Amino acid sequence: VLIIYVTMLFVYFLLAKKEERECEQQFGERYKAYQAQTSMFLPGRFAFFDKLLGLPKSRFGRFAAVGLYLLVLTISISAAFALRNYSLSKIAAVSSENSVTISAEYMSEPELQKIVQIVLKDPDVALRMHQAQNGHAEVYLNYVVPAEWYLPDVPLENIPEGVHGHHQPANYDRSKYKVLFTKAKLVTNQLMQGRDIIENAYGRQPVLLAYVDKAKGEVTAIKTPPEYVKWGDIPTPLF
Repeated sequence: VLIIYVTMLFVYFLLAKKEERECEQQFGERYKAYQAQTSMFLPGRFAFFDKLLGLPKSRFGRFAAVGLYLLVLTISISAAFALRNYSLSKIAAVSSENSVTISAEYMSEPELQKIVQIVLKDPDVALRMHQAQNGHAEVYLNYVVPAEWYLPDVPLENIPEGVHGHHQPANYDRSKYKVLFTKAKLVTNQLMQGRDIIENAYGRQPVLLAYVDKAKGEVTAIKTPPEYVKWGDIPTPLF
C-alpha cells in the first residue's frame, strides 16, 4: 500500500508540473497571478520544486527522475519500518509457545500475564480453543481490552447503537477485561513465536471472546466474536 501511495504521489506531482507548464504557455501572466493567489498543498513555495519541470524529455532527466523516485521510496519504506518497530517496542505483550497476547491499554507484563493465565485455565476456553485447532498447528494473535472499551477496528463484538468510533473512557473498571483469541494469518507457513507473530501477520480469524474478572480470577462469559470488524472485511491495523 505504501509503495502504491508513494508512486501515486510521485506521478501526480510530475503530471501537475506538466500541466502547470502548459497553462503558463497558454495563459501567460494571468496564470502566474492565479498561482500567486492560490494556496499550495505544502505551505509556502520551495525553489527546489519549482526547478522540477515535470515529465523529463531527455534520457538523463528520466534517469534522474527514476533515481529521485527510488530515493523517496526508500526513505518512505525505511521510515515506515522504523515507526512500526517503535510501535512494537511500546506494546505490552506476553508470549507462549504458539501465541502472543497484546494489550490495548498500557499495563505491565505481569498484569497482562495474570489475565492470560486466568483465561487459559478456564476449562470451557481450553475446550473451545482445542476444537478451533481442528488437529492443525496454529499460531494465535490475542488482544486484551478493558471490558468497557469499544474498538471498531478489532473484531471484538458488535458496536452498540449510539457509539461511533472508538470508546475508551479513562475511568473504567480495571478488574474487568475481555480477551479476544484470533488465529494469525502469516505470510509464511513456518510456525512462529512471540513478537515474530505480530511482525509476520497480515490478517486474523476471530475464534472466541472471553470476559475476565481479574479480581475474582475467573472467566465470567464466553462469546463468539463477529467474523469481521465494523466495516466488514476491510483490512484494519493488527496492533
